[in-house]
Amino acid sequence: SHDVRILGSRSDNSYGGTPYFEADGSTSEAKLFHYGTQRVTTKSTGVELKNTTGDTGVTTVTDGTNTIQLNTDISGTQQITSTGEMHINFGSSGWTVKSSGTELIFSYGGSNKMKIDSSGNLTVTGNVTGYGTV
Repeated sequence: SHDVRILGSRSDNSYGGTPYFEADGSTSEAKLFHYGTQRVTTKSTGVELKNTTGDTGVTTVTDGTNTIQLNTDISGTQQITSTGEMHINFGSSGWTVKSSGTELIFSYGGSNKMKIDSSGNLTVTGNVTGYGTV
């Protein structure tokens, strides 16, 4: 394996032992650290960003135009905030929720099924059942 580890140094050029970057040849992962705490790991499936359990703060992902923030507050409540329109795809279930202007649109299999606008108006393509059981 071709392992590489970059450690921080002190002002007297002695190594403090705090890792900043690590390449793990056995897993092909690249790991980034912030003052010794691992924050970013590349995986075969993408990139993993993490905060240490109990930490609060914001993880920000940006493409230069739009920003998504994953925020955990002191109580552990998690929020996702986007500066652009947000699309949430629920994988193989076929469901998608997206924001479009002042509307929130629910789709299944690529077809819009329901929308609600900022005034509270609800529009559906199918039947609406009142007092039903879910």
